[in-house]
Amino acid sequence: MQADLHTAEQIVALLQGPAGAIWELLTIERPRRASDIAIRDVDGSPVLYARPAA
Repeated sequence: MQADLHTAEQIVALLQGPAGAIWELLTIERPRRASDIAIRDVDGSPVLYARPAA
């Protein structure tokens, strides 16, 4: 439960960023780009990547 809350807090903070920003949430199996933002678990390991939508 704590791990899910930690991940959710990061996603909410991302969505509260600049108005009109649209993000794609990608699994870590996808190749990472320099502009991607890592969503991390409580141990600091990436679980998702957020990428600005094209």
